[in-house]
Amino acid sequence: MNPIELEYNEKYFKNPIHLNKFALDFEWERQAYLMYHYGDAACDASDELNKRQLEFNHRKAQIAKEYRQGIRKIPNIQKLTEGGIKEAVESDVELFELLKEINELKSEYDLAMNAVRALSQKKHAIEHEVQLYFAKYYSSPRQKAPGTTELESDYMSDNFYETLKNELNAKVKT
Repeated sequence: MNPIELEYNEKYFKNPIHLNKFALDFEWERQAYLMYHYGDAACDASDELNKRQLEFNHRKAQIAKEYRQGIRKIPNIQKLTEGGIKEAVESDVELFELLKEINELKSEYDLAMNAVRALSQKKHAIEHEVQLYFAKYYSSPRQKAPGTTELESDYMSDNFYETLKNELNAKVKT
């Protein structure tokens, strides 16, 4: 494994949002995998959250029905009212535990969705880094260094080969 991949893999497990601007091809290759991975995690968390919410609603209805049918009793109450049933259902320990699970699942879902959003931002950052690369943002300076010939300073320029060809042609003609 080359040093860039090793550096990326170490940071990948710690922080998948890290962008190594000197390994854009590797980042681009990993981006689809990361989006799929965290998108899949968000779907799984959403499915589990929906199941728990259905279970919560079903259990809440069952408990309210048990109070209405007299299977469960509300202590120190002479007359059973809808308000009393609602209050008893909301204070039920079993439903409270289900609500805690639902809140944890919401947190997991939010975390996965935030990762997906962050990776979407990373995708845009990769696109911008590629544009900077093509614009030679990370290239060497193009000024003529003192003591160098014109040809040496043009070596880094886009038209190096054109300049070289012209100079060689000028020498051949003389």
